[in-house]
Amino acid sequence: TNSVGAVLLQTFVEATDTTDGWTSTADVPNFLSNERPRMAVGPGLAKLSAGSEAEHVVRSDAKESYKIARYASQFQVDEIDITNDNLNAMSNLPRDMGAAAARLRPDLVYAVLLANGNLDATSAALFTAGNNNLNTSSALAQATVSSMMSDMSTHQENGANLNVRATHLLVPQALRHTASQIVNSSEIHPANYPTSSGDQVGNLNPIQADGLQIASDARLDNGVTDPNSGTTYVGSATTWFAASASAPTIEVGYLSGTGRAPVVRSSSLTNGRWGINFDAKLDIGAKALDWRGLHKSTA
Repeated sequence: TNSVGAVLLQTFVEATDTTDGWTSTADVPNFLSNERPRMAVGPGLAKLSAGSEAEHVVRSDAKESYKIARYASQFQVDEIDITNDNLNAMSNLPRDMGAAAARLRPDLVYAVLLANGNLDATSAALFTAGNNNLNTSSALAQATVSSMMSDMSTHQENGANLNVRATHLLVPQALRHTASQIVNSSEIHPANYPTSSGDQVGNLNPIQADGLQIASDARLDNGVTDPNSGTTYVGSATTWFAASASAPTIEVGYLSGTGRAPVVRSSSLTNGRWGINFDAKLDIGAKALDWRGLHKSTA
């Protein structure tokens, strides 16, 4: 039983998670609605004349709320199978359960991106042209990445310039190599280089200096089924996203005291059955907190 739990947790911990770095993580106390309030950026300091009273700062607030849910599965191993190690039951099943638990977080997060649901604070979709975080006819290229970064960096709140800096490029597997060329190339050249003529400003790739990190996930290609609702959202091989780790993006919540990992139990079968039962649960949820740290581009 100790070995099964160790294998399951090891598989969970070692699994690749493409949401790491651009999402936030929190521990929540229960399965009730958990509020995430955020104070809006307030106005700046106003000029004060001699003998006058300074203006009172008035700030608004906004909140998003979400609930975590419990996800669980179990398997039983008959004593005869344990004795015979039939079908490698003791080695394959724990790894399968650990991998399934590890898929929950990215499934929930990418479902949020692809669903494009409404935010509580704005009652509008996460990605909208009105918020300048949705670009259409913007196939992944050096120019469209630069345009995205400009859009994010010019977001304002209450007239204050936020200078939100894109830190992650989220792309489907079909665009992984294109993204790598755009982000990591040290030079850029016109299509007909080196025979092109005319004045050239230079061939330095400015995007490389910004240090964008690439997160490529097949859920963006194939779509994903939301573990919470059971709804399947369609992916696209040409749609790409960006995120900023310095601004609120998507929060992933875990039940406090669980170590943000599956909890594994084992028990002996009874009532005329011999063997061992294993079950595992993971208490988790995800919600977009704001639109300014996320951007979507479609071809």
